[in-house]
Amino acid sequence: MKRVSPERPKSPSKGPASNEAAGRPIGGFGLAANSVLLALASYSDGRATRSQLAALTGYSVRKSTLRMALSALRTRGLLTDDGLFVVIAEAGRRLAGPPPKPKTSAETIAMWRGKVKEAAALALFDVLVAAYLTSMSREDLAQRAGVRYEVSTFRVALSRLRVLGLIAESSDFVSAIADLFPPGKPDVRRLPGARA
Repeated sequence: MKRVSPERPKSPSKGPASNEAAGRPIGGFGLAANSVLLALASYSDGRATRSQLAALTGYSVRKSTLRMALSALRTRGLLTDDGLFVVIAEAGRRLAGPPPKPKTSAETIAMWRGKVKEAAALALFDVLVAAYLTSMSREDLAQRAGVRYEVSTFRVALSRLRVLGLIAESSDFVSAIADLFPPGKPDVRRLPGARA
């Protein structure tokens, strides 16, 4: 009698976890290129850093998948890449179709809260969002977030926000970026981390 082993469950596919529209085929590209194009079309003013794209699409900036998708889109003239920002071109916008309605500040912030997974980074992010574009010293930020300034946890958390492009910094001060607050000043009492 022949033994039949039970089927192994399939492992979940890699790639974007939250971009349902990414499955829609665009211009004969694969899922990664579709995800990048749709993320750029719907994000901010159509520009993002590679780290932001990685967070938005679910593809690691360290893997070849994202690099190959960017290369394919760049070759077809659908985006430009100046080394700092990846920017969707007009042809890319046409191909992606009309972007969704502009997100509210609360929706934009909630989306990024889901991408900032580390507790200390999230605490810093929430304090900066609640301060709404008001700069503060790093020491003040650490104190308000309940993270010890003198330990590496603070530096790593701030670095994570920096890599995601969510903070603006000077030599002495840090604030949330303006792109988190479209189209105007949010009701900060309703945002995560706000103190009423």
